[in-house]
Formats: sequence, C-alpha cells, structure tokens
Amino acid sequence: MYLKYQKVIKVKLPNKIYSFSESDMMRIYQIKQFLKSNSYSPKTLFYLLHREKGIELVSFLQALDELYALGEIRLNEGNEVELCC
Repeated sequence: MYLKYQKVIKVKLPNKIYSFSESDMMRIYQIKQFLKSNSYSPKTLFYLLHREKGIELVSFLQALDELYALGEIRLNEGNEVELCC
C-alpha cells in the first residue's frame, strides 16, 4: 500500500484579525517586487527580504509555495527563482 502525500497550503488573508501587513498577501507582494528586476537564488532572495523587510523563513517559504502553486514563479536553468509572466 502506498501513501499519497498532499501538502495543504493555508493562506493567511487580510481580514478583521490580520491586517494586510501581517497577511501572506504582503509577503507575496514583497517577493514579486524583488523578482521584477532580477532573478535570484532562493537563498539570496531570502537573505535580501530578511535584511530589508524582516521576513521570517517560514513566511518566506509559505509565500514561495503559494506563488509556485499559482504559477507565478518558476526555477530557471540556473536554479534561480523568476517570475513566469
């Protein structure tokens, strides 16, 4: 018997409890702003976002998962994250 692994992504959307700056939408926006100008390795992208925006690793990885699931980002041949469109 084989077990099938499925990852469930829980998105923290802005509402009465979470402001926009606390939501995943803000992390997604910040990542997309960095990727508009250049493509980066995941490690470099995290370092830049952590240093300039204070993003934490768990929030960063969740936002990358969400962007990938939506088809907004991909890894290129050089293993760098880039925008698809």
